[in-house]
Amino acid sequence: AGDSPLRELTRPALYRAAALERDLQHLAGGRWRDELPLLAAGAAYARRVEEVSAAGLAAHAYVRYLGDLSGGRILRRMLGESLGLDAEGLGFYEFPAIPDVPRFIADYRAALDRLAIHLDGPEIVAEACYAFECNIALSLAVKQAASPGQ
Repeated sequence: AGDSPLRELTRPALYRAAALERDLQHLAGGRWRDELPLLAAGAAYARRVEEVSAAGLAAHAYVRYLGDLSGGRILRRMLGESLGLDAEGLGFYEFPAIPDVPRFIADYRAALDRLAIHLDGPEIVAEACYAFECNIALSLAVKQAASPGQ
């Protein structure tokens, strides 16, 4: 945040590391940090986020947060139904600090639009496409790790 042009996108209501840790604890047990593999697709995605410019970070924020706020609720329901997961294992998809999700989405999108005026628009679009590819690759890697025989 600080004086970064991205400070408008830094919103604590979107922070979900604690929820993700609770989900992993529930789904994989107390030793999840030691027992779950670090997937190459996840490491590649993290490296990419560390390497990109401010325009690239804006693109990743767009994909991650607006995607989770929009489609994440659908994904949460589908995962719960298809895998028999309860709410305790799907906290990552909850945004308890956001009382009005549609309004938050509109406000966040407006912040992204304001930011895009000052950044490289084509770079944002290209990186957003790449972020989607990273998410797809990571989803496929998780599926493969969860079902190695398939």
